[in-house]
Amino acid sequence: SEMCIRDKSGSNDKTIRFWNMHDMSSTRKISGDGPVSALATNTAQDELYAAIGSTIKIFRTTNNIVPIASLESCIGEISKLLITPDNKHLVYIGSNDAPLNLINTEKHTLFSCDESAEGTLCALHPQKAIAAVYSKKSQFLRLIKLHDGSIEATQAVDLDLNSLTFSISGKHIFGATAFLNEDDEDSDYASFFLVLKTDDLKKAYTSTVYKGKIINALWHSKSKSLAIICSDTKSVEFIARTTLKKQTP
Repeated sequence: SEMCIRDKSGSNDKTIRFWNMHDMSSTRKISGDGPVSALATNTAQDELYAAIGSTIKIFRTTNNIVPIASLESCIGEISKLLITPDNKHLVYIGSNDAPLNLINTEKHTLFSCDESAEGTLCALHPQKAIAAVYSKKSQFLRLIKLHDGSIEATQAVDLDLNSLTFSISGKHIFGATAFLNEDDEDSDYASFFLVLKTDDLKKAYTSTVYKGKIINALWHSKSKSLAIICSDTKSVEFIARTTLKKQTP
């Protein structure tokens, strides 16, 4: 399997590849010393971060690409790396519920958030130093202040979410959930979106039901819609913001 960010990708073949985005040709390949599960880039400091098992390797990307640091996490295998909008912190989370962890990108130092700020899904606010973290075990959604790791708000979701993302304005959080769809022979699952207001984590909108199991979603600012990826239909769909229904009290 392979994961990509912009012009870089990492995969189970223990390599990190760089790509020419015009013709999609590979321009460079470096060894990751293990399967690469997540990548993130820091454009302010010309650094690339690669998650390899429980280790985060840091590469300098100016001129020749060279490793400059290696940090060991305390949460086991890392499933996701996210860089904050100001490039000051790298946020990482594991595949099992574990506290959110951060790295100061200037000092390359690591610190953990409040122990109750655990989860398996994470999204970063597009403007503020805030992370939304969802725990599959407790089915709680929490907002975490990244400057000190404290919890700003907590809300019981009571749904098994597969995907979590902020709107481009940061005013709403979109969570996708899937359920068994026994009435449709073409797809084993169906999905819908739960939309919460960021300021109080209260329900703002719900969506209609979509065929397939949504495994990822990203807010597309130009079309003002959600781009969703379904695992069983293997398709990418765009959901218009206007199709969401306002939640009534």
